[in-house]
Amino acid sequence: MVINMIGLCGAGKTTIARALSKHYHLPVVTIGEFRAKALKEVEQDGIRESLVAEVFAWLKFNEALIKRNLDGFIICTSGLNHRLEWILKEIRYLSKTISVKLVCGDRVLEKRVAQKKGREPFCSDMDKSEFNKMMRPALKTTPADITIDTGRNSEAETIKKIIRKIGVLKMS
Repeated sequence: MVINMIGLCGAGKTTIARALSKHYHLPVVTIGEFRAKALKEVEQDGIRESLVAEVFAWLKFNEALIKRNLDGFIICTSGLNHRLEWILKEIRYLSKTISVKLVCGDRVLEKRVAQKKGREPFCSDMDKSEFNKMMRPALKTTPADITIDTGRNSEAETIKKIIRKIGVLKMS
């Protein structure tokens, strides 16, 4: 099983992914490290095209997952790369992927992003708040199997709801 945690910066993807990782005994993997390397490699070739870097990052991510031969994993993404799910098909996981979209209000996101400022690298020319403002409209239309408002639920409630909904999805 693959759980794709989708959400803006500060929505709780990493926090919830760690809890789900313990519950399901699945590793949490990230595309961030591959994206940073891909951006550098693409820019060295004189290309400033972020979509090229994004596709390259997903291909490298795919290659690393195949080498690790995982039965499943949890991935945290902005969710905007649902356009690139064709790459996941190459990993043979797409049919088993459950997408969980974490949403919350702007004030909650701003507060969480401010608390984490400087603790996490962010691969972009813009800061996380700018990224959130730019990407919120696209996230609203991003498909997901489960959507949870982390601003209206405690961390424990969010985790329980997700586990319950994943159980229902796995049974259907």
